[in-house]
Amino acid sequence: MTNTLAKIFSYIFHPLLMPTYGMLLLFNTGTYLSFLPFEYQKLLYIIVFLATFVLPVLMVPLFLYRNFIQSMEMHQRNERFFPMIGTLIFYSAAYILFTKLPLPDAVKSYMLAVAVCVALSLIITIKWKISTHMIGIGGIAGVLVALSIIYSSNQLGYLAIILLISGFIGFSRLQLQAHTPAQVYAGFFLGFFVELITIVSFT
Repeated sequence: MTNTLAKIFSYIFHPLLMPTYGMLLLFNTGTYLSFLPFEYQKLLYIIVFLATFVLPVLMVPLFLYRNFIQSMEMHQRNERFFPMIGTLIFYSAAYILFTKLPLPDAVKSYMLAVAVCVALSLIITIKWKISTHMIGIGGIAGVLVALSIIYSSNQLGYLAIILLISGFIGFSRLQLQAHTPAQVYAGFFLGFFVELITIVSFT
């Protein structure tokens, strides 16, 4: 039962879904970003969801066919290399598109930070299996702290929820024996600081 719940939690908070969750937070945290026209927000949700989830997922059957990966879970470190390269290409393309649109700097820097997280995780994965689940949720925590700094907004409520979710995700990855505690903590702090520093620096 515990393993089943851990798997469900891992799927709900899959790393490829985190950019979309983060975008939802950007527009619903009470800052001026929340007042952008909904049609505008909806367009960005679609772009992010397609570029950071749908397109990377559509590449999985190809990787399975070519034997680059043995399963969708990609348990082995070396299985993650090619999927991460494809993911980085799509994430980078989304960021480049964002730079061409009349968007607030916070939104552009958020997409940049997401792409940087993927690039760093790709480099680390060459030698070590860092938790991309924790990079994702740690990044969202970093977004909230960045918004608090930039807009002097109170994000403690959201932050408390995200930290609670982080604990459940970390427990799930350990329960499934997908990562060591060091890989879990390293993933969280990498995502947190990359998002925080990038958004604050470029907004």
